[in-house]
Amino acid sequence: MQFWAVLAAAALALAGIILAGRFGLLEKPATPAEPSRRRPERWPERSGALDTEFARELAPQDAPPREKPTYEAEYAVPSRYGDNAVVLMVRDPEWLYVYWEIQPVEAQREAGRLGVDLSDSTPVLRVYDVTGGTADESGATFRDIILSEYADRWFVSAMKPSHEYYAEVGRVTRSGRFVPFARSNRVTTPPAGVSPVTSPEWPPLEWPVAGYVGGVSSPEYLGKAAHR
Repeated sequence: MQFWAVLAAAALALAGIILAGRFGLLEKPATPAEPSRRRPERWPERSGALDTEFARELAPQDAPPREKPTYEAEYAVPSRYGDNAVVLMVRDPEWLYVYWEIQPVEAQREAGRLGVDLSDSTPVLRVYDVTGGTADESGATFRDIILSEYADRWFVSAMKPSHEYYAEVGRVTRSGRFVPFARSNRVTTPPAGVSPVTSPEWPPLEWPVAGYVGGVSSPEYLGKAAHR
């Protein structure tokens, strides 16, 4: 009897639960709402100040100002002038310095004028000693310096003091013929030693300059003093 009463009560409870769930009488646990993935119909309004700042950030930035060229870059000496010339300078009584610029067109023109083939030749710097008033290379002693193909300057050693020189740049053919392309100016090396000319304005170091009363001097100074 009790068994059937318990079974009936359980059946009634189960039926009530089913009916309540069907008709929404039971509360469902709250679930977090999913964020909407729809794009808003309109973006939020921005103030004018913010828009200006935003536009300035996105605008292409101006290139940094170019640095002003330095004095050396603005007034740099060119490596070539397009000339056909040789310049000779004196460094001291025993050294010369020479630099040059030879245009290939001029070199070929000179070789063609002389009827010389330069295909098998050697670049040479020829230095003439014209001390004593020699007008040109005839009768003057000279020395040849073999150059590299790309040389454009040279220090010449073993020169003699108080001598006059000039130089030519050219090529020597296989047969030994020298073809000059350009000639330099003339220079004179200084004497090697102290000048023998002395005077009260330029006395030797051992002279007592402050109490100088006379002594050995140059003939020019002595001649002037005799006429005073």
